[in-house]
Amino acid sequence: MSAVFQQASNLYAQLTGVMPARLGAQTISHTTAYAKNTELQQGAVRTIDYVNAAGNGGMLKWIDMSYQMGRDSITKPVSFFIEAYGGFVQVDKDHLPEAASYDWLGSGGPQDENQKMQQKVNSLLLAAKLDQINLSTQQPGHININGAIDQVLREGGWLDLDAITNARQTLGQPVGPGPAVAAIQNLAQQLPK
Repeated sequence: MSAVFQQASNLYAQLTGVMPARLGAQTISHTTAYAKNTELQQGAVRTIDYVNAAGNGGMLKWIDMSYQMGRDSITKPVSFFIEAYGGFVQVDKDHLPEAASYDWLGSGGPQDENQKMQQKVNSLLLAAKLDQINLSTQQPGHININGAIDQVLREGGWLDLDAITNARQTLGQPVGPGPAVAAIQNLAQQLPK
């Protein structure tokens, strides 16, 4: 019985990656910098693999079951205050969809999000520079710089853009890409790479 339990414990430890060798612990026989670096990378890869397997498997199923149980438990309208709008909102079961989708970041999520944001800023910078060719040949500009700014703010988490932008004041005024290109270049330099 002891041997069976020990075998089951070892298999579970290997599956979850909690054994020292699976975590990338150094072995005494490996003393070169290359070998140590390899061990650390293997430990990180196993951790990322485990997080991805958990996120794509049981975690999403559990979140979906929790959502269904929570939705089913709503028997009367729920009121809550939204500070930005200065009022209460009532939500009942009929306002919530029957199914929902979920996004999860995983172990490399913040880095992936920063990479996506950097890629968007770089593509906007290139597009704005190319749009200057349109303006120099007296063609109408293609890039809506104010729309691009609003999109960047939305993706950064700002929900009420009217509170922080002066969109009402600049309606009808053409905006050239000259200062906008400089601002985007400055933003591209400030983002983490």
